[in-house]
Amino acid sequence: CAEGVSGFVVGDISIGNGAGSNFQTKCSSVYTATITPAADGAVTIDVGADVATDAATNTNTAATQLSVTNDETKPTVTITSDASNPQSGAFTATFTFSEAVTGFVIGDITIDNGAVSNFQTTSASVYTATITSVAVVETTVYIAADKAADAAENNNQAATDLTVTDDK
Repeated sequence: CAEGVSGFVVGDISIGNGAGSNFQTKCSSVYTATITPAADGAVTIDVGADVATDAATNTNTAATQLSVTNDETKPTVTITSDASNPQSGAFTATFTFSEAVTGFVIGDITIDNGAVSNFQTTSASVYTATITSVAVVETTVYIAADKAADAAENNNQAATDLTVTDDK
């Protein structure tokens, strides 16, 4: 441990968009706390000047602010298409996520009464595919939960299904 200080307590930590708990002294110069975010966004941690003193009664200088971005929101996905309803023949479905995701592949698209092909990535949040009906019935396109993840590793929510009637 480096030069020890005294007088440093959990109340000396200012937390923006969160709360501190489990404050512990590891040694007279190392302290830890659990920081729990209140919401998505920046969580800031500050320690002001003059809250602790060393053996010579020198007080501390203010710490450089620590800022961490909290993201606990699952991405949503919306399925749209260029199909008229009823539709004759193949149509293009577009899968738009609320933010950039990774891991979304053609096998994540479930089709009732149809087939999926020509999967394309338009951007990190927009994908397209060709949907071809296999019978004169309704074709439904699904995206289940947990098929893609955002940068914070939050898995997607399930999409509202898209149903198109084929009039071949």
